[in-house]
Amino acid sequence: MKRNRLWLLGLGLLTALTLMMADDRAIPLHPQVGLSNFQLNARAAEAPLTVIQVAQRGSQTTPSPQSSPSPQSPPSSPSRQSSPPPTPAPSLSAEEREASPLQLSEEPYKDPGGRFTVGLLAEYLPAENEESEAERGRLEPYKVGSSAGIPLIESPDGNLAYTVIVQPLATARTLSNEELAEIAIEEFKRGEGFSPAEFRPVASGEVLVPWTGIFNNKTPMQGTILVRQRDRTVYLLLISATDVAASKLEPAIALLFETLEPL
Repeated sequence: MKRNRLWLLGLGLLTALTLMMADDRAIPLHPQVGLSNFQLNARAAEAPLTVIQVAQRGSQTTPSPQSSPSPQSPPSSPSRQSSPPPTPAPSLSAEEREASPLQLSEEPYKDPGGRFTVGLLAEYLPAENEESEAERGRLEPYKVGSSAGIPLIESPDGNLAYTVIVQPLATARTLSNEELAEIAIEEFKRGEGFSPAEFRPVASGEVLVPWTGIFNNKTPMQGTILVRQRDRTVYLLLISATDVAASKLEPAIALLFETLEPL
């Protein structure tokens, strides 16, 4: 019974956000797509699933046709807003990695479809003998499952889990940070209570989208989506955690950030 409960919890962390909208579909992107604000409740968005349509979420005031920009100030694009400044890539120092409750297994997870590889996390279990001087027990690899072709990788207690979704693109151009973040929001916005925070650019073709949500109307969740473009494909790594595992999010993101790669 406990195993079933943990599996349903882990499944709810991810598939509640993915199964309703995830499939390997190409996304035609408008060349001028952009957005002004990610501080929103994504449940209010109504864009079609098959096309990324990014509406302006800032002011709805339309400039007067007679107005002209000041000679001292060049006109700004109406469909683009400046991105937040880049943030350092998630990482752990040697000391932090040694002390982390999470580690990487020797063998990564390889997508059966040959699309990507990502690290397989392992977690130190509590010491079996309370009288032991050891601060932690054995290193237990995360459990690997799948649902509707989507991998589900979860911690031994079911309180932290992650998945990867692959999105082929209908364009070969390098997408802007705003477009990459919008892809993540469009993909997961139907998740229960899914609400994204402001995205964080890391590098060209890479952004992080922190988010919060609710599972089964009572269990708060939080996590981060890593959005990474490689050529004509976008890879979305979604990491989810309950409050119990919130402290493990930072090392999980840092460890997995460096391992997600196309095959």
